[in-house]
Amino acid sequence: NYDGKLEASRWFGQFLRGEDNGFLTEQDVTVFVQDSYLPDPSIEEVPGSFRYEEWPIPEARSNAQTYFLTNEHSLTEQLSESQRPDFHHTRYVASSGLETGWWWNVPTGDQAPLDSLTDSVLIYETEPFEDA
Repeated sequence: NYDGKLEASRWFGQFLRGEDNGFLTEQDVTVFVQDSYLPDPSIEEVPGSFRYEEWPIPEARSNAQTYFLTNEHSLTEQLSESQRPDFHHTRYVASSGLETGWWWNVPTGDQAPLDSLTDSVLIYETEPFEDA
């Protein structure tokens, strides 16, 4: 199991304290591949797995996709001129995002109350993606 805080400590040891801890001989990137799951405010651990990759990740092993934000607050793969937003603005709220947890945590809290503050969040929705 991957421990991000341990990896950060090893990085600091290698580059700030000059420790030869093997950090430079390992793969370039650690990737968390998140499994699909239904929204659940009581979830304690996001399902998925870590894998180690070289950088850049070979195209044959990735599935890069580009989506554009539209003026209808949706996502699309092709953006027409009529869908192009001029600007979308939101009000700054210092506490926005606190529901997602703290340093290196994953979203485990109920974010619905914050989503209802339509003047302080931007929401873009789309139909469910098809499995690749």
